[in-house]
Amino acid sequence: MALSWWNSAVWWRSPALWIGVGVLLFVAGRVAENRLSGRAVKESAAWPYLREAVIAAYSVIPAFAGIPLALLFPSALGVESSVWLPRFFKGLGMFAALFLVLMFFVLVSRGRGRKRARGSYPWWMGLRDGIYSQAHWGFYRGLVAMAGSGVYAATWLGALVALVEWTISGVATGLPPRGKSALFLGVLLTTSALFLYSRNLWLCMIFHWLAMWVAKGEWS
Repeated sequence: MALSWWNSAVWWRSPALWIGVGVLLFVAGRVAENRLSGRAVKESAAWPYLREAVIAAYSVIPAFAGIPLALLFPSALGVESSVWLPRFFKGLGMFAALFLVLMFFVLVSRGRGRKRARGSYPWWMGLRDGIYSQAHWGFYRGLVAMAGSGVYAATWLGALVALVEWTISGVATGLPPRGKSALFLGVLLTTSALFLYSRNLWLCMIFHWLAMWVAKGEWS
């Protein structure tokens, strides 16, 4: 059963509340990291581990905890096998097509710009980025779907929420270099399109991982 954007009887299940809190925490976290990381790295060896734990908890826990808390349906998040398994091969075909398109632009851009050293972006970092970002974006997409939007509208509105929070945090702390910004936008759009065809969060994570690894984390 779909929820309304705001539910007075069960306010804690309101999609609007969770989207607002998610964006607010994302921006606040980026601002805090920007102000604290330099000093903290110098003073404490534990800072990188604490930072990683906070990012992992923020990115992954809400998405998967939303299912037992009745904030999300598994199908809205993209982990319901009865939904994505019948669409698996269609999703693989779209995976290949979108990946080739994205890599074409990455390689053309890299050929005209400076080249990064091989191995400067390890495979595990791409996997980490894929899991964190896709779980986080999937949470927003699922919340919009739970508010009664169809899968098409929910997918693109969820992507818009992710883009808005990235832009606000970028304005507050400084936007990434043009290459990284282009890669973020490219992966956000292609994985959103992939989800429409596959309804498969796992496939989106794999796509994100490979795209980041091949692009070395930066669209030159």
